[in-house]
Amino acid sequence: MPARYDVPTLTLGRVQGAKVIADAQAGKTATLRLEARTDMAEAYQLIGYLPGRNYGTDQDEQILMITHTDGPSITQDNGALGILAAVRYFSNIPQQDRPRTLALYLDCRHYITGMERAFPDVIWFERHPEMKDPVVAIMHMEHLGELEYKEVGERNVPTGLAEHAVLWTRNNPILIDAAIEAVKTHQPRRVTVSVPERPGVNGDRQEGWWGVASFGQGELYRQGGGWDLPMFGFGGWLGNYWNTRTGIEAWDKDLFVAQAKTMTQLTGVLMSVDLEQAQSKGVTDSRE
Repeated sequence: MPARYDVPTLTLGRVQGAKVIADAQAGKTATLRLEARTDMAEAYQLIGYLPGRNYGTDQDEQILMITHTDGPSITQDNGALGILAAVRYFSNIPQQDRPRTLALYLDCRHYITGMERAFPDVIWFERHPEMKDPVVAIMHMEHLGELEYKEVGERNVPTGLAEHAVLWTRNNPILIDAAIEAVKTHQPRRVTVSVPERPGVNGDRQEGWWGVASFGQGELYRQGGGWDLPMFGFGGWLGNYWNTRTGIEAWDKDLFVAQAKTMTQLTGVLMSVDLEQAQSKGVTDSRE
């Protein structure tokens, strides 16, 4: 894991922060003292498989089911639950009827797009490059079931809405139509279907693909750092809930179920889609 940085950080809330800014503007000084304790912990990258009909042979094709498991709260750190929901669904289908294998990759690290190469010694696929060969598609989930919070005075309170979420896919009509259909079928609240490779009507980039599947983007692939594969990803926005609401009380089980069903349906698309027909068209004008 990356070494600790010798740059202590002080984070203040809006109210206390305003006082500090006012004191600084008035020329006052202060002494900051960091009191901390370092604990050593062992983390695990968990790898597992739900075998498809050709598992264990040279003909095996795998869908990489990927998420991180290092988040600070039940709502940020539950992508693994969404993946397990999809695995549970497909486990009810006989192995000989599953065209592709589901390859689970539950990573104990968070991802910083474009910075992964700084720590190649802990990247699973860098240590085991042969495991990349069977992967033909990627499914990514994180931050499921999140509720929106807002500031009222010095309190964080729920708005009664779901936190906004994004469902990403590559620039291919089969994948885009499948994503829209899945959202319409299962009705997860406040979800935007995003295709980062298709700029908006003014030619500007609409949305970046963030999260643990970012290495699957065509842009990174062309730079030599990613995989150019059919893929879907889902992530709820990081609202201000997790400043004070890190437990199960900030999690909406019905919203989680709708989101998990949406992504399970899309896993089914990747399970059987014609790979050649599902390849991304790369960056194109959204008006094409």
